[in-house]
Amino acid sequence: MTRLGPAAPGQLPEGLGLFGRRVGYTLARQSATVLVSLGLVLFLARSLGSEGAGAYSVSLLLPTFLAIACSLGIPSANVFLVGRRRFPTRRVVRDNLRLWAVLSVVGLVLGVALVAWLHDWLFPGVAVPLLWLALATFPVTLLQLQLLGILHGVQDFAGLNLSTALIPVVGLVAALILVGGLGGGVGAALLAYGAAQVAGAAAATRYVRRHLADRGLASSAPTTPFWRQAVDYGWRANVGNLVALLNYRIDLLGLNMLLGASAAGVYAVAVQFVEKLWLIAGSVSTVLLPRIAELEGDEAARLRLTPLLARWSLLVTLVAAVALGLVAPWLAEPFGPEFAELPVVLLCLLPGAVVLAHAKVLANDLAGRGRPGLNALTALLATLVEVGGLVILVPRLGTAGAGVASSVAYGAQFAVSLHLYGRVSGSGARAILRPSSDDRRLIQHAVRTVLRRFPPPAR
Repeated sequence: MTRLGPAAPGQLPEGLGLFGRRVGYTLARQSATVLVSLGLVLFLARSLGSEGAGAYSVSLLLPTFLAIACSLGIPSANVFLVGRRRFPTRRVVRDNLRLWAVLSVVGLVLGVALVAWLHDWLFPGVAVPLLWLALATFPVTLLQLQLLGILHGVQDFAGLNLSTALIPVVGLVAALILVGGLGGGVGAALLAYGAAQVAGAAAATRYVRRHLADRGLASSAPTTPFWRQAVDYGWRANVGNLVALLNYRIDLLGLNMLLGASAAGVYAVAVQFVEKLWLIAGSVSTVLLPRIAELEGDEAARLRLTPLLARWSLLVTLVAAVALGLVAPWLAEPFGPEFAELPVVLLCLLPGAVVLAHAKVLANDLAGRGRPGLNALTALLATLVEVGGLVILVPRLGTAGAGVASSVAYGAQFAVSLHLYGRVSGSGARAILRPSSDDRRLIQHAVRTVLRRFPPPAR
Protein backbone atom coordinates (compact mmCIF):
# COMPACT_ATOMS: atom_id res chain seq x y z
CA MET A 1 0.00 0.00 0.00
CA THR A 2 1.34 3.42 -0.89
CA ARG A 3 1.52 5.57 2.19
CA LEU A 4 1.78 9.32 2.17
CA GLY A 5 4.27 10.04 4.89
CA PRO A 6 7.39 11.93 5.83
CA ALA A 7 9.86 12.65 3.09
CA ALA A 8 13.52 13.43 2.85
CA PRO A 9 14.51 17.09 3.31
CA GLY A 10 13.56 19.15 0.29
CA GLN A 11 11.11 16.53 -0.98
CA LEU A 12 7.35 16.40 -1.09
CA PRO A 13 5.60 13.81 1.11
CA GLU A 14 5.93 10.26 -0.15
CA GLY A 15 2.89 9.09 -2.07
CA LEU A 16 1.74 12.57 -3.08
CA GLY A 17 2.03 11.59 -6.75
CA LEU A 18 -0.57 8.82 -6.37
CA PHE A 19 -2.76 11.15 -4.35
CA GLY A 20 -2.42 13.83 -7.02
CA ARG A 21 -3.38 11.42 -9.78
CA ARG A 22 -6.49 10.40 -7.91
CA VAL A 23 -7.41 14.04 -7.37
CA GLY A 24 -6.74 14.64 -11.07
CA TYR A 25 -9.05 11.82 -12.15
CA THR A 26 -11.76 13.07 -9.80
CA LEU A 27 -11.28 16.65 -10.97
CA ALA A 28 -11.53 15.61 -14.62
CA ARG A 29 -14.79 13.78 -13.91
CA GLN A 30 -16.21 16.67 -11.94
CA SER A 31 -15.18 19.15 -14.63
CA ALA A 32 -17.05 17.17 -17.27
CA THR A 33 -19.97 16.82 -14.88
CA VAL A 34 -20.03 20.59 -14.37
CA LEU A 35 -20.44 21.25 -18.07
CA VAL A 36 -23.26 18.72 -18.41
CA SER A 37 -24.96 19.96 -15.22
CA LEU A 38 -24.84 23.58 -16.34
CA GLY A 39 -26.29 22.51 -19.68
CA LEU A 40 -29.14 20.82 -17.82
CA VAL A 41 -29.70 23.90 -15.63
CA LEU A 42 -29.82 26.18 -18.68
CA PHE A 43 -32.16 23.86 -20.58
CA LEU A 44 -34.61 23.47 -17.69
CA ALA A 45 -34.56 27.17 -16.88
CA ARG A 46 -35.33 28.08 -20.49
CA SER A 47 -37.97 25.36 -20.83
CA LEU A 48 -39.72 25.73 -17.47
CA GLY A 49 -39.21 29.43 -16.72
CA SER A 50 -38.24 30.80 -13.31
CA GLU A 51 -41.43 29.58 -11.61
CA GLY A 52 -41.16 26.07 -13.07
CA ALA A 53 -37.46 25.88 -12.24
CA GLY A 54 -38.29 26.95 -8.70
CA ALA A 55 -40.98 24.29 -8.34
CA TYR A 56 -38.57 21.66 -9.69
CA SER A 57 -35.78 22.65 -7.29
CA VAL A 58 -38.07 22.88 -4.25
CA SER A 59 -39.67 19.50 -5.06
CA LEU A 60 -36.25 17.82 -5.07
CA LEU A 61 -35.56 19.14 -1.56
CA LEU A 62 -37.89 16.38 -0.30
CA PRO A 63 -35.97 13.29 -1.55
CA THR A 64 -32.64 15.01 -0.90
CA PHE A 65 -33.57 15.72 2.71
CA LEU A 66 -34.93 12.21 3.23
CA ALA A 67 -31.84 10.59 1.69
CA ILE A 68 -29.63 12.37 4.22
CA ALA A 69 -31.95 12.23 7.22
CA CYS A 70 -32.87 8.55 6.86
CA SER A 71 -29.46 7.27 5.80
CA LEU A 72 -28.19 7.38 9.41
CA GLY A 73 -24.88 8.48 7.91
CA ILE A 74 -24.22 5.00 6.51
CA PRO A 75 -22.61 6.40 3.30
CA SER A 76 -20.11 8.38 5.41
CA ALA A 77 -19.51 5.37 7.65
CA ASN A 78 -18.79 3.28 4.55
CA VAL A 79 -16.03 5.68 3.55
CA PHE A 80 -14.51 5.74 7.04
CA LEU A 81 -14.77 2.06 8.01
CA VAL A 82 -14.06 0.57 4.59
CA GLY A 83 -11.16 3.01 4.25
CA ARG A 84 -9.61 1.44 7.36
CA ARG A 85 -9.85 -2.00 5.70
CA ARG A 86 -11.24 -3.82 8.72
CA PHE A 87 -14.16 -5.66 7.10
CA PRO A 88 -14.55 -7.90 4.05
CA THR A 89 -16.34 -6.02 1.30
CA ARG A 90 -18.93 -8.79 0.91
CA ARG A 91 -20.00 -8.32 4.52
CA VAL A 92 -20.11 -4.55 4.05
CA VAL A 93 -22.36 -4.88 1.00
CA ARG A 94 -24.65 -7.40 2.71
CA ASP A 95 -25.17 -5.19 5.76
CA ASN A 96 -25.67 -2.13 3.58
CA LEU A 97 -28.46 -3.80 1.62
CA ARG A 98 -30.23 -4.85 4.80
CA LEU A 99 -29.96 -1.36 6.24
CA TRP A 100 -31.15 0.12 2.93
CA ALA A 101 -34.32 -2.00 2.96
CA VAL A 102 -35.25 -0.84 6.46
CA LEU A 103 -34.29 2.81 5.96
CA SER A 104 -36.18 3.03 2.65
CA VAL A 105 -39.42 2.04 4.35
CA VAL A 106 -38.83 4.53 7.17
CA GLY A 107 -38.06 7.30 4.70
CA LEU A 108 -41.10 6.64 2.54
CA VAL A 109 -43.40 6.70 5.58
CA LEU A 110 -41.86 9.97 6.74
CA GLY A 111 -42.11 11.42 3.23
CA VAL A 112 -45.78 10.52 2.90
CA ALA A 113 -46.46 12.19 6.25
CA LEU A 114 -44.63 15.38 5.23
CA VAL A 115 -46.50 15.66 1.92
CA ALA A 116 -49.89 14.79 3.38
CA TRP A 117 -49.80 17.00 6.46
CA LEU A 118 -47.20 19.74 5.96
CA HIS A 119 -47.35 20.41 2.23
CA ASP A 120 -48.92 23.88 2.51
CA TRP A 121 -46.39 24.99 5.10
CA LEU A 122 -43.16 23.47 3.76
CA PHE A 123 -43.82 23.61 0.02
CA PRO A 124 -46.28 26.45 -0.69
CA GLY A 125 -47.05 26.88 -4.35
CA VAL A 126 -45.74 23.42 -5.34
CA ALA A 127 -48.36 20.98 -6.65
CA VAL A 128 -48.78 17.83 -4.56
CA PRO A 129 -48.37 15.42 -7.55
CA LEU A 130 -44.89 16.87 -8.11
CA LEU A 131 -43.95 16.04 -4.53
CA TRP A 132 -45.19 12.46 -4.96
CA LEU A 133 -43.04 12.11 -8.07
CA ALA A 134 -40.03 13.49 -6.22
CA LEU A 135 -40.65 11.18 -3.25
CA ALA A 136 -40.62 8.13 -5.54
CA THR A 137 -36.94 8.78 -6.30
CA PHE A 138 -35.91 8.56 -2.64
CA PRO A 139 -35.20 4.79 -2.28
CA VAL A 140 -32.96 4.61 -5.35
CA THR A 141 -31.15 7.81 -4.31
CA LEU A 142 -30.45 6.29 -0.90
CA LEU A 143 -29.14 3.07 -2.46
CA GLN A 144 -26.92 5.03 -4.79
CA LEU A 145 -25.40 7.01 -1.89
CA GLN A 146 -24.59 3.85 0.08
CA LEU A 147 -22.97 2.11 -2.90
CA LEU A 148 -20.93 5.18 -3.80
CA GLY A 149 -19.74 5.32 -0.18
CA ILE A 150 -18.40 1.75 -0.53
CA LEU A 151 -16.55 2.64 -3.75
CA HIS A 152 -15.17 5.71 -2.03
CA GLY A 153 -13.98 3.67 0.94
CA VAL A 154 -12.11 1.09 -1.17
CA GLN A 155 -10.65 4.05 -3.13
CA ASP A 156 -12.00 2.77 -6.43
CA PHE A 157 -12.02 6.26 -7.90
CA ALA A 158 -12.49 4.97 -11.44
CA GLY A 159 -15.79 3.31 -10.50
CA LEU A 160 -16.79 6.21 -8.27
CA ASN A 161 -16.10 8.82 -10.91
CA LEU A 162 -17.75 6.94 -13.77
CA SER A 163 -20.87 6.20 -11.71
CA THR A 164 -21.31 9.79 -10.59
CA ALA A 165 -20.50 11.21 -14.03
CA LEU A 166 -23.24 9.07 -15.57
CA ILE A 167 -25.95 10.73 -13.46
CA PRO A 168 -26.00 14.23 -15.05
CA VAL A 169 -25.48 12.77 -18.53
CA VAL A 170 -28.55 10.55 -18.24
CA GLY A 171 -30.44 13.40 -16.59
CA LEU A 172 -29.71 15.75 -19.48
CA VAL A 173 -30.57 13.19 -22.18
CA ALA A 174 -33.80 12.22 -20.42
CA ALA A 175 -34.76 15.88 -19.96
CA LEU A 176 -34.12 16.62 -23.62
CA ILE A 177 -36.45 13.75 -24.56
CA LEU A 178 -39.19 14.20 -21.96
CA VAL A 179 -39.23 17.98 -21.63
CA GLY A 180 -37.84 19.12 -24.96
CA GLY A 181 -39.03 16.41 -27.32
CA LEU A 182 -42.35 15.49 -25.72
CA GLY A 183 -43.15 18.94 -24.34
CA GLY A 184 -43.43 17.87 -20.71
CA GLY A 185 -43.31 20.25 -17.77
CA VAL A 186 -41.97 20.02 -14.23
CA GLY A 187 -43.29 16.47 -13.82
CA ALA A 188 -41.35 15.32 -16.88
CA ALA A 189 -38.22 16.98 -15.50
CA LEU A 190 -38.65 15.04 -12.26
CA LEU A 191 -39.01 11.80 -14.23
CA ALA A 192 -35.73 12.63 -15.97
CA TYR A 193 -34.13 13.16 -12.57
CA GLY A 194 -35.40 9.77 -11.42
CA ALA A 195 -33.99 8.08 -14.52
CA ALA A 196 -30.61 9.62 -13.76
CA GLN A 197 -30.66 8.30 -10.18
CA VAL A 198 -31.50 4.78 -11.42
CA ALA A 199 -28.61 4.91 -13.89
CA GLY A 200 -26.20 6.01 -11.17
CA ALA A 201 -27.30 3.25 -8.80
CA ALA A 202 -27.02 0.61 -11.55
CA ALA A 203 -23.49 1.71 -12.44
CA ALA A 204 -22.42 1.78 -8.79
CA THR A 205 -23.82 -1.73 -8.32
CA ARG A 206 -21.72 -2.98 -11.21
CA TYR A 207 -18.50 -1.53 -9.84
CA VAL A 208 -19.15 -2.62 -6.26
CA ARG A 209 -19.55 -6.22 -7.44
CA ARG A 210 -15.91 -6.20 -8.57
CA HIS A 211 -14.83 -5.87 -4.93
CA LEU A 212 -16.90 -8.67 -3.41
CA ALA A 213 -13.87 -10.97 -3.28
CA ASP A 214 -11.93 -8.43 -1.17
CA ARG A 215 -11.53 -9.93 2.29
CA GLY A 216 -10.08 -6.84 3.95
CA LEU A 217 -6.64 -6.23 5.39
CA ALA A 218 -7.34 -6.53 9.10
CA SER A 219 -5.10 -8.87 11.09
CA SER A 220 -8.08 -10.16 13.07
CA ALA A 221 -11.81 -10.08 12.54
CA PRO A 222 -13.60 -7.24 14.38
CA THR A 223 -15.72 -8.38 17.31
CA THR A 224 -18.44 -5.79 16.58
CA PRO A 225 -20.59 -6.30 13.44
CA PHE A 226 -20.11 -3.85 10.61
CA TRP A 227 -23.68 -2.57 10.73
CA ARG A 228 -23.35 -1.67 14.41
CA GLN A 229 -20.09 0.21 13.90
CA ALA A 230 -21.56 1.87 10.82
CA VAL A 231 -24.58 3.13 12.73
CA ASP A 232 -22.41 4.25 15.66
CA TYR A 233 -20.12 6.32 13.42
CA GLY A 234 -22.83 7.21 10.91
CA TRP A 235 -25.35 8.87 13.20
CA ARG A 236 -22.66 11.26 14.45
CA ALA A 237 -21.58 12.05 10.90
CA ASN A 238 -25.19 12.28 9.82
CA VAL A 239 -25.99 15.07 12.23
CA GLY A 240 -23.36 17.14 10.45
CA ASN A 241 -24.55 16.05 7.01
CA LEU A 242 -28.15 16.87 7.80
CA VAL A 243 -27.37 20.24 9.31
CA ALA A 244 -25.04 21.02 6.39
CA LEU A 245 -27.84 20.17 3.96
CA LEU A 246 -30.16 22.50 5.84
CA ASN A 247 -27.47 25.16 5.72
CA TYR A 248 -27.05 24.76 1.95
CA ARG A 249 -30.77 24.52 1.13
CA ILE A 250 -32.67 26.42 3.79
CA ASP A 251 -32.13 29.59 1.79
CA LEU A 252 -33.98 28.06 -1.16
CA LEU A 253 -36.78 26.79 1.07
CA GLY A 254 -37.02 30.14 2.84
CA LEU A 255 -37.14 32.09 -0.42
CA ASN A 256 -39.97 29.90 -1.69
CA MET A 257 -41.89 30.61 1.52
CA LEU A 258 -41.19 34.36 1.58
CA LEU A 259 -41.09 35.36 -2.09
CA GLY A 260 -42.51 32.44 -4.08
CA ALA A 261 -41.30 29.87 -6.61
CA SER A 262 -40.08 32.44 -9.15
CA ALA A 263 -37.53 33.94 -6.73
CA ALA A 264 -36.51 30.41 -5.68
CA GLY A 265 -35.93 29.55 -9.34
CA VAL A 266 -33.55 32.49 -9.88
CA TYR A 267 -31.70 31.68 -6.68
CA ALA A 268 -31.46 27.98 -7.52
CA VAL A 269 -29.72 28.80 -10.82
CA ALA A 270 -27.27 31.13 -9.03
CA VAL A 271 -26.48 28.39 -6.51
CA GLN A 272 -25.79 25.96 -9.34
CA PHE A 273 -23.09 28.26 -10.67
CA VAL A 274 -21.57 28.95 -7.25
CA GLU A 275 -21.44 25.29 -6.24
CA LYS A 276 -19.32 24.57 -9.30
CA LEU A 277 -16.59 26.68 -7.67
CA TRP A 278 -16.16 23.85 -5.17
CA LEU A 279 -14.79 21.66 -7.95
CA ILE A 280 -11.23 21.65 -6.62
CA ALA A 281 -12.20 21.43 -2.96
CA GLY A 282 -14.67 18.65 -3.73
CA SER A 283 -12.12 16.64 -5.70
CA VAL A 284 -9.49 17.05 -2.98
CA SER A 285 -11.95 16.21 -0.19
CA THR A 286 -13.20 13.10 -1.99
CA VAL A 287 -9.70 11.65 -2.04
CA LEU A 288 -8.62 13.09 1.32
CA LEU A 289 -11.22 11.51 3.64
CA PRO A 290 -10.32 7.83 3.13
CA ARG A 291 -6.61 8.75 3.01
CA ILE A 292 -6.76 10.49 6.40
CA ALA A 293 -8.56 7.46 7.84
CA GLU A 294 -5.90 5.20 6.32
CA LEU A 295 -3.10 7.31 7.85
CA GLU A 296 -4.23 6.52 11.40
CA GLY A 297 -1.15 6.72 13.61
CA ASP A 298 0.86 8.79 11.12
CA GLU A 299 0.11 12.30 12.38
CA ALA A 300 3.16 13.83 10.69
CA ALA A 301 1.79 12.86 7.27
CA ARG A 302 -1.64 14.23 8.13
CA LEU A 303 -0.20 17.55 9.27
CA ARG A 304 1.69 17.97 6.00
CA LEU A 305 -1.12 16.89 3.72
CA THR A 306 -4.26 18.68 4.87
CA PRO A 307 -2.95 22.26 5.30
CA LEU A 308 -1.20 22.09 1.93
CA LEU A 309 -4.34 20.94 0.14
CA ALA A 310 -6.61 23.37 2.00
CA ARG A 311 -4.46 26.37 1.08
CA TRP A 312 -4.35 25.47 -2.60
CA SER A 313 -8.08 24.71 -2.70
CA LEU A 314 -8.72 28.17 -1.27
CA LEU A 315 -6.39 29.86 -3.76
CA VAL A 316 -7.75 28.10 -6.85
CA THR A 317 -11.34 28.72 -5.74
CA LEU A 318 -10.56 32.41 -5.25
CA VAL A 319 -9.18 32.69 -8.79
CA ALA A 320 -12.22 30.90 -10.21
CA ALA A 321 -14.59 33.11 -8.19
CA VAL A 322 -12.95 36.28 -9.54
CA ALA A 323 -13.34 34.96 -13.09
CA LEU A 324 -16.99 34.07 -12.47
CA GLY A 325 -17.62 37.49 -10.95
CA LEU A 326 -16.18 39.22 -14.03
CA VAL A 327 -18.55 37.40 -16.40
CA ALA A 328 -21.56 37.53 -14.04
CA PRO A 329 -23.19 40.58 -15.74
CA TRP A 330 -23.62 38.55 -18.93
CA LEU A 331 -24.87 35.30 -17.39
CA ALA A 332 -28.54 36.28 -17.20
CA GLU A 333 -28.93 36.76 -20.95
CA PRO A 334 -29.03 33.06 -21.96
CA PHE A 335 -31.68 32.34 -19.31
CA GLY A 336 -34.12 35.06 -20.35
CA PRO A 337 -35.60 38.22 -18.77
CA GLU A 338 -37.11 36.33 -15.82
CA PHE A 339 -33.56 35.80 -14.54
CA ALA A 340 -32.49 39.45 -14.58
CA GLU A 341 -31.51 39.31 -10.88
CA LEU A 342 -29.14 36.40 -11.44
CA PRO A 343 -25.86 38.45 -11.63
CA VAL A 344 -26.53 40.34 -8.39
CA VAL A 345 -27.47 37.17 -6.50
CA LEU A 346 -24.39 35.45 -7.85
CA LEU A 347 -22.05 38.23 -6.71
CA CYS A 348 -23.57 38.12 -3.23
CA LEU A 349 -22.88 34.37 -2.98
CA LEU A 350 -19.27 34.42 -4.19
CA PRO A 351 -17.41 35.52 -0.99
CA GLY A 352 -18.93 32.75 1.07
CA ALA A 353 -18.30 30.17 -1.63
CA VAL A 354 -14.58 30.94 -1.58
CA VAL A 355 -14.01 30.50 2.15
CA LEU A 356 -16.25 27.44 2.31
CA ALA A 357 -13.91 25.66 -0.12
CA HIS A 358 -11.21 25.80 2.59
CA ALA A 359 -13.64 24.67 5.28
CA LYS A 360 -14.70 21.64 3.21
CA VAL A 361 -11.14 20.28 3.15
CA LEU A 362 -10.73 20.76 6.91
CA ALA A 363 -14.09 19.09 7.53
CA ASN A 364 -13.05 15.95 5.67
CA ASP A 365 -9.83 15.79 7.66
CA LEU A 366 -11.84 15.89 10.90
CA ALA A 367 -14.21 13.21 9.58
CA GLY A 368 -11.23 11.04 8.60
CA ARG A 369 -9.94 11.34 12.17
CA GLY A 370 -13.23 9.95 13.47
CA ARG A 371 -14.50 13.35 14.69
CA PRO A 372 -17.56 13.97 12.46
CA GLY A 373 -19.48 15.49 15.37
CA LEU A 374 -17.31 18.61 15.17
CA ASN A 375 -18.51 19.20 11.62
CA ALA A 376 -22.06 19.08 12.93
CA LEU A 377 -21.28 21.92 15.32
CA THR A 378 -19.88 24.14 12.58
CA ALA A 379 -22.80 23.39 10.27
CA LEU A 380 -25.30 24.09 13.06
CA LEU A 381 -23.74 27.48 13.75
CA ALA A 382 -23.80 28.33 10.04
CA THR A 383 -27.46 27.29 9.80
CA LEU A 384 -28.46 29.52 12.72
CA VAL A 385 -26.63 32.43 11.12
CA GLU A 386 -28.31 31.64 7.80
CA VAL A 387 -31.81 31.59 9.28
CA GLY A 388 -31.24 34.89 11.07
CA GLY A 389 -29.87 36.43 7.88
CA LEU A 390 -32.85 35.26 5.83
CA VAL A 391 -35.35 36.72 8.29
CA ILE A 392 -33.53 40.07 8.41
CA LEU A 393 -32.26 40.50 4.85
CA VAL A 394 -34.78 38.90 2.47
CA PRO A 395 -37.62 41.32 3.34
CA ARG A 396 -35.20 44.23 2.74
CA LEU A 397 -33.06 43.03 -0.17
CA GLY A 398 -35.22 40.39 -1.81
CA THR A 399 -33.49 37.45 -3.51
CA ALA A 400 -30.07 39.07 -3.11
CA GLY A 401 -30.60 39.09 0.65
CA ALA A 402 -30.50 35.29 0.67
CA GLY A 403 -27.13 35.44 -1.10
CA VAL A 404 -25.72 37.82 1.51
CA ALA A 405 -27.06 35.64 4.33
CA SER A 406 -25.40 32.58 2.81
CA SER A 407 -22.04 34.30 2.47
CA VAL A 408 -22.11 35.44 6.09
CA ALA A 409 -23.07 31.92 7.23
CA TYR A 410 -20.29 30.31 5.17
CA GLY A 411 -17.81 32.79 6.63
CA ALA A 412 -18.83 31.78 10.14
CA GLN A 413 -18.47 28.12 9.22
CA PHE A 414 -14.98 28.77 7.83
CA ALA A 415 -13.84 30.53 11.03
CA VAL A 416 -15.11 27.80 13.34
CA SER A 417 -13.72 24.98 11.15
CA LEU A 418 -10.32 26.66 11.19
CA HIS A 419 -10.38 26.91 14.98
CA LEU A 420 -11.54 23.32 15.54
CA TYR A 421 -9.02 21.83 13.12
CA GLY A 422 -6.22 23.76 14.83
CA ARG A 423 -7.31 22.46 18.24
CA VAL A 424 -7.70 18.82 17.13
CA SER A 425 -4.50 18.63 15.08
CA GLY A 426 -2.45 20.81 17.42
CA SER A 427 -1.09 22.79 14.48
CA GLY A 428 -2.75 26.13 15.14
CA ALA A 429 -4.80 28.22 12.74
CA ARG A 430 -1.83 30.25 11.46
CA ALA A 431 0.02 27.13 10.36
CA ILE A 432 -2.96 26.13 8.25
CA LEU A 433 -3.06 29.41 6.33
CA ARG A 434 0.65 30.28 6.25
CA PRO A 435 2.51 29.00 3.16
CA SER A 436 5.28 26.49 3.87
CA SER A 437 8.22 24.98 2.01
CA ASP A 438 5.83 22.27 0.77
CA ASP A 439 3.97 24.90 -1.26
CA ARG A 440 7.17 25.84 -3.08
CA ARG A 441 8.02 22.19 -3.69
CA LEU A 442 4.52 21.53 -4.99
CA ILE A 443 4.87 24.35 -7.51
CA GLN A 444 8.26 23.07 -8.61
CA HIS A 445 6.91 19.54 -8.94
CA ALA A 446 3.96 20.76 -11.02
CA VAL A 447 6.23 22.78 -13.33
CA ARG A 448 8.56 19.82 -13.84
CA THR A 449 5.62 17.53 -14.58
CA VAL A 450 4.23 19.94 -17.19
CA LEU A 451 7.64 20.36 -18.82
CA ARG A 452 8.10 16.59 -19.03
CA ARG A 453 4.75 16.12 -20.71
CA PHE A 454 4.93 19.21 -22.90
CA PRO A 455 8.63 19.91 -23.51
CA PRO A 456 9.48 23.20 -25.22
CA PRO A 457 10.28 22.87 -28.94
CA ALA A 458 13.93 22.36 -29.75
CA ARG A 459 15.63 25.34 -31.37
